[in-house]
Amino acid sequence: MSFSRPPRFPTRRFLAILAILGSLTVPLGAHADVIELTNGERIVGKIKDATPTGVVIQVRGKDVRIPQARVRSIAFEAEPAPGPAAKAPAAKAPAARPQGRPLALATARPPAERPVPAHVAAALSALAGLQDATVNALPAGDYTARVEETRRQVEHALAEGPDDAHVRTAIAAALHYHAFAAYAEGVYEARGDLGAIQHDAVVAQCIPLSERVTHDAEQLKLNPQDPTVVGLLSATEGATPLRACAAQKMAEAESFARTPR
Repeated sequence: MSFSRPPRFPTRRFLAILAILGSLTVPLGAHADVIELTNGERIVGKIKDATPTGVVIQVRGKDVRIPQARVRSIAFEAEPAPGPAAKAPAAKAPAARPQGRPLALATARPPAERPVPAHVAAALSALAGLQDATVNALPAGDYTARVEETRRQVEHALAEGPDDAHVRTAIAAALHYHAFAAYAEGVYEARGDLGAIQHDAVVAQCIPLSERVTHDAEQLKLNPQDPTVVGLLSATEGATPLRACAAQKMAEAESFARTPR
């Protein structure tokens, strides 16, 4: 089974996201905006900015930037209109406190987020550089070299601070998505065995990639279970969803690093 290399072009999902973001004409200070990510998660807050490259949403007083590749949909909810003033209920006399029972002074509060440790921030910065470098398609050899250089930078950065298994696992997954994209591209460039490109345990968790393969295979009237078809579509159409999944893992690593444990 042989394939001629199709030209790279923006996918329908990418164009749809740009269309949504480019048509935002409502005020961006809505009451309770909801962003649905490509993995099904929902983020609720106030959208502060939206461009073709990403969305900034304020969550609990902090601005969070979400790359457009991770956005599935955006919903704006208007500020509720003020209704007629409701009659205040009659004040009740405070109940008598039983003797001998201490009065609670304060309710428990969730622990505040901590700043991202410097060594984790340096590792995430290296990954962000890889994300930026792969916005446009790279030859497989250049892509692989960049992945390995980023891996060295990440390992050096993480060695400078205490180890956190959750952070390290998320960062390793982000690197793995890029390594898989470079590998698949290399097999395709070399006209190798496309059936050998398999979704391993980590890559299988990249839902946007699985959805892209299934969708494109059905559009082309091909069998989405055929290893050769899966390999072809992973190599030619997998870069964007794999980068989106890498960005998601980077966000997870940052969240883990900020959460006190």
